[in-house]
Amino acid sequence: MSLISEKGENLRSSLALNSTFLMLGIVLGRLFGYVRDVVVTYYYGKSYITDSYMVALTFPLLLYSFLTGGVIVSSFVPVLSGEKGKNFAILSNTLALGLFVTGAFCAILSMIFAPFITNILAPSMADNAKELTTFLLRIASVGIPFLVGAGGFMAALHCRGDFKFPSLSGSIFNGFIVLGIVSLTSLVSISSAPLGLIMGSMTIWLFLGWGLLRINHDFLAGVNFGNPGVKKAVILSIPVLLGLTIYQINPIIERAIASSLEVGAITVISVASRIIQLPYALFGLAVSTVLLPTLSRSAANFDFQLLEKDLSWGMLNTSFFLLPSAVGIFMLSYPIVRLLFQWGEFTQSAAFLTASVLKVYSLGVWAHGINSVLIRAYYSLKEPRVPTFLGALTILFQVVLYFILSRYFGVLGLAAGSAIGAFIFLFLLVLFLRPRLRGLGIRLGFKEMTKGFISSGFMAIALLIISPYLIFSQDNISLRYRLLEVMGNILIGCTVYFVSSYLLKSEVFTSYFQLIKRALKIENK
Repeated sequence: MSLISEKGENLRSSLALNSTFLMLGIVLGRLFGYVRDVVVTYYYGKSYITDSYMVALTFPLLLYSFLTGGVIVSSFVPVLSGEKGKNFAILSNTLALGLFVTGAFCAILSMIFAPFITNILAPSMADNAKELTTFLLRIASVGIPFLVGAGGFMAALHCRGDFKFPSLSGSIFNGFIVLGIVSLTSLVSISSAPLGLIMGSMTIWLFLGWGLLRINHDFLAGVNFGNPGVKKAVILSIPVLLGLTIYQINPIIERAIASSLEVGAITVISVASRIIQLPYALFGLAVSTVLLPTLSRSAANFDFQLLEKDLSWGMLNTSFFLLPSAVGIFMLSYPIVRLLFQWGEFTQSAAFLTASVLKVYSLGVWAHGINSVLIRAYYSLKEPRVPTFLGALTILFQVVLYFILSRYFGVLGLAAGSAIGAFIFLFLLVLFLRPRLRGLGIRLGFKEMTKGFISSGFMAIALLIISPYLIFSQDNISLRYRLLEVMGNILIGCTVYFVSSYLLKSEVFTSYFQLIKRALKIENK
């Protein structure tokens, strides 16, 4: 029995194509995000100034994730997916306006209570660092309405099946922050970063609005906060808001505990998190984002058999890419950190510590990715309360782990707590979802995932044997050699993994291979 070749193959091909396009956009966005952070660490190294920058930008980005990535994904997208025509336009316009107004209100509160927010995010910071963080946060708050409001346009584009414009928004946003830092640092020092955030937020708001205009979205249809769809989405969002409030405690606690450790610990955690978020966002988040409208339509039509098959495809697809990513990051953690961040004032000792934290984080990346897909299944079934409750329970476990493990292992303990928590959450999500979807296609999924684990094992063995010959022991090597050691190992690892997948007849590998063949035939014609 084949999951990929059964009824719905064309739909899965469309999902694969949209996922691929979104992945490319995420790569570009994360690349600019990396440039953003490396520019700051280049100028200020592992210092209180860099810590202040990391903390100040944390709040606006958490708020964006909270309102846009949370409320929209969990409530408005499932509701919008079942609407068409003028009602769709009214619902999406109401969403965009509501988010913008909510963002403006949050921006005002952020400016007023900036010192209080700083104390929550980094209570153990030195006084001079807290003052700088408060100042930077107040500047960055100006961009919050545009950053949050852009999420409304993004949701409408997703429901219309257009992922091109949303996929480019991350690179535009981070690109403007880089532009602000490079062009304004000599004039206003570290204040250039939040000024760049304001420019980037305004630009993506306009860019995504333009994207809707290009597909003939009716902005003149008006807004209606009394629309039944709006009421339904608001009701669905209430338990999610509660759950997201709990979820956001996790990174806040990580940074709060890190602020009580050595100076620069927040920077180490932030840099390692940025690297590990790339494969998670690239594969787990991209697949789940593309999958949600499809799952929601199946749930709305009560076609639970198709929903189960597409959910299984999503988990297998995510697993296929995240398993080798985790192995590669674990085995190449120091070369990766050395290539990306060991420049200027970011020293070798800081790079070694960051690489160790990154290695521990990589142990949980696969579970984080599968969790993002499973959560979308609950949202499509309009049962957001279940993952909210399970997430709260998991956070309680993680808080205990953070305090215990950080006491004995420092920042490594924080990374270990994150990885363990991801697997606890995965176990709970599967346990509670199986009765609703007759087992999630576990039997077939287990067989395909086993192929991924075996292929990843071959990849690990190959890197273990070959990588010592491609990693340079010298510290101060040029960019060319740093690229050579990282890209050389990645090329070898990917080759072994994909060849193994081909020999094991992985169905996910086969589906992407057929997609590439069709694309090449179209191009040749």
